[in-house]
Amino acid sequence: MAESWGLWLKEIDSFQEIPLFFQIFLKNKSCKELLFKVLSGEPDKDVDTKKWEKEQKEAVDVNYKILAEIFAISNDVKIRQIAVKSGFLDRILERLGAISGEKARQYEESEEEEEVN
Repeated sequence: MAESWGLWLKEIDSFQEIPLFFQIFLKNKSCKELLFKVLSGEPDKDVDTKKWEKEQKEAVDVNYKILAEIFAISNDVKIRQIAVKSGFLDRILERLGAISGEKARQYEESEEEEEVN
């Protein structure tokens, strides 16, 4: 459980670089309360893991809805540049990997490529 909440915290950390994300996130009372619960370690203390899995799914949904809203209303290329610079794509790929159970792929040179070099 701690690992998955750690990913959620890493997402928030990288998403806060995107203008308006943290302001919108903190306006949502349940997001703010959940953030403090997670930071205090409450999900690890509670034995009801189903409850926390549901909370996490909802929290991830809210984060991505906020991001979708920000990107939808902004025509500014600057936001996209900030997103790339702050590791936004890495966080999304990490989340997709966690959801799908896929491991990050590693690039390996083939023997043919090594012979050419």
